[in-house]
Amino acid sequence: GSRSMKGDMPGQNLRKPRWDMSTLEPFRKDFYVPTPTVADRPPADVSRYRESMEITTHGDGIPNPICHFEEVNFPDYVMKEIGKQGFDQPTAIQSQGWPIALSGRDMVGIAQTGSG
Repeated sequence: GSRSMKGDMPGQNLRKPRWDMSTLEPFRKDFYVPTPTVADRPPADVSRYRESMEITTHGDGIPNPICHFEEVNFPDYVMKEIGKQGFDQPTAIQSQGWPIALSGRDMVGIAQTGSG
């Protein structure tokens, strides 16, 4: 029959990890490569877009926002799901937040609930 786990601690027989930092592989958090369209967007256009979307940013070296989903270079299966959700263009938080988050940077984003 089946053995009861009552009184047992899940994982009690696991060995303790050895956290020797010199043997851990570095983890790269920067997954974002802006398309030439995004990277080369004139600063005046970026400012106008942020203003029109009510995007406020603080900090240095903030990546340009994406204005269209095609500009973020998501895999086809992700783009297909975005299309199924009926979004025509990125919301403000998606537009600016995705490039920041995918760059491995810290971010505090405030947006309307359900906006992405």
